[in-house]
Amino acid sequence: VQGIVQDRHGKTVATLFGKWDESMHYVKGDCSGKDKDAFSEAHLLWRRNNSAKFTTRYNLTRFAITTNELTPGLK
Repeated sequence: VQGIVQDRHGKTVATLFGKWDESMHYVKGDCSGKDKDAFSEAHLLWRRNNSAKFTTRYNLTRFAITTNELTPGLK
């Protein structure tokens, strides 16, 4: 995935890139005409967490499982 963030005047203020299921990074400014070294200054925005030790049938996170748990007060 690759994209840009523009200000209200259309000037590129950041470049975003990564893989939607692994990690996303950004670099300040427009990197479209620069070489690969510009990406060495990238900042991490998001990284996928490691898989859970106890995977579920639908690969839910621990948080998702607890939000769907039926507590005794709800029974």
